Amino acid sequence: MEIRQVSRKRKSAEVDTKEPLISMYQKTPMEEIEMYEFEKFAVDRLQVLKTLETLSAKNQRDAIPEALRKVSRNLNLKGRKDQLSHFVLRLAFCQTEESRRWLTEYEKLLFRYRFISATSEAKEQFFQHQKLEYTPISRSELAAEVGSMNRWYGLESSTFYKVNFEEAMDLVRSRKVLLKGGFAFVEQKALVTLLEAKFRAHMSKQLAMLARIRKTLKRDKRVGPLIAALSKGSTTPSYNSANYSGRVSVDMIPMLAERSFPLCMQNMYEKLIENSHLRYEGRQTFGLFLKGIGLTMGESLTFWRKAFGRKIDGDKFQKSYSYNIRHSYGQEGKRADYTPYNCIRIIRSTANNGEFHSCPFKSFDEPHLRATLRKKKISGPNIEEIIKLTKNFHFGVACQQYFIATHGGNAHEELAAAVGNHPNQYFDQSWTFYQQKAESEAKKQGEKKSAVKTEADKENVKSES
Repeated sequence: MEIRQVSRKRKSAEVDTKEPLISMYQKTPMEEIEMYEFEKFAVDRLQVLKTLETLSAKNQRDAIPEALRKVSRNLNLKGRKDQLSHFVLRLAFCQTEESRRWLTEYEKLLFRYRFISATSEAKEQFFQHQKLEYTPISRSELAAEVGSMNRWYGLESSTFYKVNFEEAMDLVRSRKVLLKGGFAFVEQKALVTLLEAKFRAHMSKQLAMLARIRKTLKRDKRVGPLIAALSKGSTTPSYNSANYSGRVSVDMIPMLAERSFPLCMQNMYEKLIENSHLRYEGRQTFGLFLKGIGLTMGESLTFWRKAFGRKIDGDKFQKSYSYNIRHSYGQEGKRADYTPYNCIRIIRSTANNGEFHSCPFKSFDEPHLRATLRKKKISGPNIEEIIKLTKNFHFGVACQQYFIATHGGNAHEELAAAVGNHPNQYFDQSWTFYQQKAESEAKKQGEKKSAVKTEADKENVKSES
């Protein structure tokens, strides 16, 4: 892919449809690309990926297919433009591990929805293009191969694919395929899971290879500035914890946990107090959250030493835990200034037995979530609304509803609108709520005192006369 600086626009650039719409992007385009195309194509594709990110963050997955069709149609993201824009974003997003992870995740999601919505002919063309020996087979033909389908619970598809056993190992482990004669018979709806794994592996490998030349890309006077600008639009903006350093102290944590922490952080704090310990992912997630709300490194060391005190003495804490705390504040190792995790990362994390770093609205079963909400004194109607939202996978919106229920009701929906994307934003909105409340109460007290003084002055005037 060679880049040229020209002012003339090629009208044909965005209407070439020779390349298939479903693609693994395995062949790098070998052609010239003009600078205006380099930037415009990448920005348009980034808009598509950001649409996927926004809807995923709000857990509005049902809305993704239609939104994707609309934005792709408006931007004409197909053919040559689709191919080139993908490889341009690879150049921009190979710079850091976080940006590589982001691009892989949302390119994979784009691939998923394109494959699901594709016609049978488009899928067959994709298989041939990728040299994948995936043979479609009807339900009746499969029944002839393996016998009666009635004994296989949960297999509802009318179309299956016959693939080599070795290519479907992940599906075999999760028991989502039928096996016979060295072949796996995969449901049409499960096939995309197999292809996603291939897509992710390929993307990860290619981005890792590009990362080796990232310094060379940055030094390029033509594309370096564009790559830097594009990469800044890759992820949800990082939370700048430096803005609030020193805002809170260790002594304030119990009070703030009860009134201003989101449910995920409340859960981790309560388990920390109960067990006098959190496992690594929990310590990282909760520790960076505390850093984000304003706990300094010194205060953080004091907090964790005290929290672990029932089980771990000072020497062991110093040897085993203090380094990681200083590292998260950029005082050890490569001295990177780590930022708190956002809701997308927490929602996607999986907490195993004895771990508590996931989103409660996703990970708690209904009885557990109901009991937790009742313990937090959430009203019955609000509990029902939150349960309904979680059943529909609207975890971010459920968090907004939890904020409203714990912060004075619907009158504060404006504050709640910023909730559901980042735990620290939840805390900030709560902090603002209580600041406004204190200011309002102080104003009322001042007006009351002023009124009393006025009445007293009037009485004094009467007595003097």
